[in-house]
Amino acid sequence: MKIHRMEQRSEEWFQARAGVPTASHFHEIVTPTGKLSGQSRAYMASLLAERRLGPLTMYDSGGGFMGRGTSLEEDALRWYEYTRGVELDRVGLVTTGDGSIGCSPDALVADGGVEVKCLKPENHMLVLMGDRAHVQKHKPQVQGSMLVAECEWWDLLFFHPDLDPVVVRVERDDEYIAKLRTALGQFTQELRTCERELLGTIVT
Repeated sequence: MKIHRMEQRSEEWFQARAGVPTASHFHEIVTPTGKLSGQSRAYMASLLAERRLGPLTMYDSGGGFMGRGTSLEEDALRWYEYTRGVELDRVGLVTTGDGSIGCSPDALVADGGVEVKCLKPENHMLVLMGDRAHVQKHKPQVQGSMLVAECEWWDLLFFHPDLDPVVVRVERDDEYIAKLRTALGQFTQELRTCERELLGTIVT
């Protein structure tokens, strides 16, 4: 594991992630049930484009709920620190030793991590009511982050400024991670092959 210390969403961060399969996109490689996703080909194409052109998402507006979540993230993490009595480690990017895959945790703490999710009010209310569909939805990202960052647990922090926060502790699922590791290995191997074949004139 290698930790890259930089400010998230900075130019340096976008450059460091460009062309690297990251946990927030692992659902485009593996489904929550461990099956290969039909989106993997399109995701591979975007990674190849980034390896040729640089980060494609750097110029996104960040509007809508994505932008809202970004603005609320620091409030959520401060709440987590205060209520849990811990000091969070804000990092930019974590990669495996060979740099083939990565993740950008909202924070690391002890032997775990934290991922903030800011949902629409009605969806946040469903989480408050005990609905775990949103937890299952993020399984590839959360388990993938544990794989990359070598953690034993990950807290999903559902945060809305006008509703009670919800923290769901997700334990490491080694059986699922084994499936994820296999699929990611196949994906990164095909990614390297495509890069050599399609972009051979610029690959060094």
